[in-house]
Amino acid sequence: MVVKSLLVGLLVIAGVACGSDEEASDVREYSSEIRSNFLESCRGAGGSDSECLCVLEGLEGEYTEEEFIDIDAEMAGGGDPPPFFTGLATRCS
Repeated sequence: MVVKSLLVGLLVIAGVACGSDEEASDVREYSSEIRSNFLESCRGAGGSDSECLCVLEGLEGEYTEEEFIDIDAEMAGGGDPPPFFTGLATRCS
């Protein structure tokens, strides 16, 4: 279920991230808009608060915001999620 939540969250974030003029920062926490949209989408797809936050924090620890946006765009175009995503979703569920 968390994998599905993650994928839904990423697709929603793609539209937000592509329209943002904010520059990525060196801080390993995504913008409040991306965080909020991810958590809302993840919960809407059935993820619990703790699962969704676990996945988000895991992504922030592994990928910069720019890398996350690039991966999201690839997935929105039909690409598969990186293996790290699947492992993270499994650990957080």
